[in-house]
This record gives sequence, structure tokens and C-alpha cells, in this order.
Amino acid sequence: MPGPVLRAALQQMARFGNEDFLPGSILELRWGKFGELFQEVAEEALLRDSDDFWEYLTSCAELAAYAFGGAKARVMSEEVSADLARRLIGGDRREKVSAALVSMRLAYEVYTQMSGIGVPDIPSTHAARFERVRDGLVAILGPGDPPVAIAACWALAWIGELRLARAPVGRATLLMLYRLWRASKPGEPVRLVAWAFGSQPLLKRNTFDDEDWGEPVEEFLCRTASDHPMVRRAALVVAWYRGAPSTNLTVLELAAELREIIDLNATTRDLLGALGSPGRRLLEEWNKRDAPRKRRGASRHRGSRE
Repeated sequence: MPGPVLRAALQQMARFGNEDFLPGSILELRWGKFGELFQEVAEEALLRDSDDFWEYLTSCAELAAYAFGGAKARVMSEEVSADLARRLIGGDRREKVSAALVSMRLAYEVYTQMSGIGVPDIPSTHAARFERVRDGLVAILGPGDPPVAIAACWALAWIGELRLARAPVGRATLLMLYRLWRASKPGEPVRLVAWAFGSQPLLKRNTFDDEDWGEPVEEFLCRTASDHPMVRRAALVVAWYRGAPSTNLTVLELAAELREIIDLNATTRDLLGALGSPGRRLLEEWNKRDAPRKRRGASRHRGSRE
């Protein structure tokens, strides 16, 4: 029986290990003598009811891919898509979280193969596979199980960011993400949920009613003004849907104010384009600012734990 000191040491490695920043900090442990115990400890830490569960997301994503089959978790094949959807819909908590994290990695793999900034052009068959998995991820959203929901949001963020599913999520899913965002605790959970919300394709602007956003929505959006750029971007999407001022600014003025703070994604581009000539002019200015930039920061490292 492994002693508490060993388990505590493995838990700390699961908490701070990161293959992007420190290669070998996770996988070499998994390949070693205590590999199975390491995976068990990491998954237990992620799935327990605690405020710091999210600190184990990165290591558990690596471990989930390892358990799923390594190289198999690098391509969204028909077999992989069906397997992940089955686990997301019918699995236990551990299977749902692992399937969500593998789905995130598969979406991120598409990003790593891109030659530049933008939305990849993927075959319709590939999009259908991601859409099947995306629908499974939507099925496990909800406030009742934060570790499961946040893992799903991380995957939904990348799928939405890269437009890997052709059909957009519906009104109910966007509202679920918005309400989960409002209910999430500060820090990484809020950021990942807001990113998932703010990266989805836009629906018609009149899709939502005023009461859908809850009260006091203005106070909530104002609080996000000093938060992470991905949260600010999501707040801009809310302001656009509401068609109303946010922090006493029009949507266009808010976008201009955020121009030096947030990066463009497909949703932001669509939003600015929908604002007519002024929005398109702002988009051109934004593009000029971003032209010399290279992919960096959160995107380069999967968007978790910068």
C-alpha cells in the first residue's frame, strides 16, 4: 500500500507538471514504476469537490491521452469520434472527464498543424466527427459537477475557436454556458467557461430576450472589465446579443476600447463585421495591429494555466 508521503508527492507533480513547459514532468512519471498510481492520484484530485480541482486539468489531459492510446488521441477518426461520444454520454464521471480532455487535445492538434492565424478548412466528414463529439460535450455541461463541466468547456472552447463543427450550438447551449460562467468561481474556471461561450459562432442577434441574461447583467459585465482578455471577449459577445450599452458604452465603442487588450477570433471578427461599416473599419485596424504578431501565450499552450 503506497504511503501518504508518496501520494502527496505525486499529487504535487500532478498539480504543477506541464509537458508544454517542462517536457517529461508528466509522461515520464506515467511510464515509470508509479505510473498507474500517479494517474489515479491526479484523477482523484481533479474529480474531488474542492476549489483547486482545475489545477490538475493540464496533467490529466496528458494522462487521459496516454490512457486513450497515445497516438490514437491525435486524429479525430470515425472510430475515435464514436468512442468519445459514447464515453461522454454514457460513461461515469472519470470517463466523461477523460473523454472531454481527449476531445480538447484532438481539437488542439488541429491548431498545432495550422500554418497561420485563422480558421482551418477541414473536410465535411472531419467536421461531422467533431460535431458528434461537440454534442456529447454539451450533454455534460451543467453547474452540478464543476470538474466535468469545466473539462467540457475547455474542449468546446477549442472546437468553437477553430470552427471544427459546421453547425453552431443552439440558444439553450449558449445560455447554459453563460449561466455556468456567472456561477463559476474566479480564476481558471471562469476563464475557460467564458472562453467556451465567447468562441462559439454567433446566432441571430435577436435570439435572446432581455431576461435571459439575468440581473444585474450590467454589474456582472462591469466586473469582467478587469478580468482575463478571454473573459472580456465573452462580455463583448453578451453586449452584442443584448444590443444594449455595456458600462455605458455602445457595443462598437466597447470593442474599440478592448482593441489593445484582446485578440481577435472568428467570433469577434463576425461580430465586428455585423456592426456595418464602422465595425469593418475597426476590424481593419485590428488586423493591422495583429499582422506582425505571432501566435503566443494562451493559444500556444492550449489555453490553460498560462
